Amino acid sequence: MKRISTLFGLTLLGGTLLLPSMAFASAQDTIQRQFSSLTENAEEAHSGALGVQDVNQSNTSNPSDMRQQIDIIMPAEQAMRKDVNLLQAMQPNMTPAQRRALNTITPAIRKLSANAEQLQSILDEHGIDVQSPSFKVIAGRIAREANVVENQGRGVSPASAYAY
Repeated sequence: MKRISTLFGLTLLGGTLLLPSMAFASAQDTIQRQFSSLTENAEEAHSGALGVQDVNQSNTSNPSDMRQQIDIIMPAEQAMRKDVNLLQAMQPNMTPAQRRALNTITPAIRKLSANAEQLQSILDEHGIDVQSPSFKVIAGRIAREANVVENQGRGVSPASAYAY
């Protein structure tokens, strides 16, 4: 791991002098990668939620089809929570547009997580009933919140990140 230190207000990274704009660019690269990861995980959760709805509406589905879709949602939801926690720690280095996106994403992930937990709770208590209307309703909520995260994550483009 490279060591970061400050000397007379200038940033040193592994012995290399970084001018403030270089440090900002490096921080922006990290923030952009985290937003990209968040967006990818939201796409996975969205896909899994739509899959739950499809399984729910199909007359030929079975419990393993439903489990497969739920197994897409749960890890994606956990990864999104980690992504947003890392982004929250990076807020001092964010542009105003990135902060606004994060402020929209954070409650969406909270809602998505609550719905994912509710989905898991139903599974634990009642097993998988592929025709259960509650699966469709909860999956719809997960898809809606994942869509918010996707759109906000995509809206923070690398080009706009450097405009201060």
